[in-house]
Amino acid sequence: NYDNIIGDTVEVGCYAPNGYGLYDMSGHIGHWCQNWYSENDYKESHFLNPQGPDSGTHKSYRGGSWGNPASYQEVHKRFWQLQVNCNPDFGFRCMRMV
Repeated sequence: NYDNIIGDTVEVGCYAPNGYGLYDMSGHIGHWCQNWYSENDYKESHFLNPQGPDSGTHKSYRGGSWGNPASYQEVHKRFWQLQVNCNPDFGFRCMRMV
């Protein structure tokens, strides 16, 4: 959906779902992650769900936003940002385990 990016946040479901049926996982907002960022997350942690270090200065986020280039739009990519940064294209997703 990168070619159809509106250039702002939109209501959930404005873009087509991904292969898992999840909406807006990339191209909408960058999603803050709970864990601290480490360049070596996948080398030092469990590959499927790296927890990151116990503390740090940068938080992880995934899924590029409408403000990022197409190369950021892959949800498996992980980036970092200072925890105090506030951007209109960053947010979080509330989830419930069932």
